[in-house]
Amino acid sequence: MFYLITLSIALFFVHYSKIFIKGQAFQSVSDSIYLAHKFNNETDVKVGMVSTIAAFFSASGGASIGQYGPLVHFGTTIGAWLKKKYLLILLLIYTLEQVWLRLFLRDLGRR
Repeated sequence: MFYLITLSIALFFVHYSKIFIKGQAFQSVSDSIYLAHKFNNETDVKVGMVSTIAAFFSASGGASIGQYGPLVHFGTTIGAWLKKKYLLILLLIYTLEQVWLRLFLRDLGRR
């Protein structure tokens, strides 16, 4: 009986999350990997977050969605959001990291 209740609650939440994104398809891990390797940022953050939440609800209801699927998808969605919002800051951090690495390697060669 408990399994039927949890499955029904999960079904309810997944159904309404599908309505929330207006019937678009949920994104899967393969979509995340594909979109993470593209230069232009085509990831729809809203669909990505709703897909991750739906995957967590599905797993809590007993669905077999894989062990790392929702986490990979969540990380890709957060990365796409950061890339959209803070691209300049990320480029600055990357540049500072490269400068620090060059200075460290130059100092290491002197020893």
